[in-house]
Amino acid sequence: VVGLTIAFLVLLALNFVLAEWMRFIGLQSLARGAVALGLLVLWRSGLVSFGHALYFGFGAYTAVMLSLAGFTDAFVLVFAATVMSGLLAFVLGF
Repeated sequence: VVGLTIAFLVLLALNFVLAEWMRFIGLQSLARGAVALGLLVLWRSGLVSFGHALYFGFGAYTAVMLSLAGFTDAFVLVFAATVMSGLLAFVLGF
């Protein structure tokens, strides 16, 4: 847990130093890595389901719509995508 915290803080500090294209590639890699990790956990547990792709796709759709509306900060887009996916999961879960 400590190592992950340090890695997160380093990535957060690098956000202010790196060029925009480097941040874009980094965010794409992290997003796809999160999806791959989720699939790996599901595969290992024998519970393969692609239902979580709905939330990943909805978050991506939210980020694209906000970027077309003029929002360019990556953290705002990721936060909005996470919140909207969480709200969709909350609505569909009940």
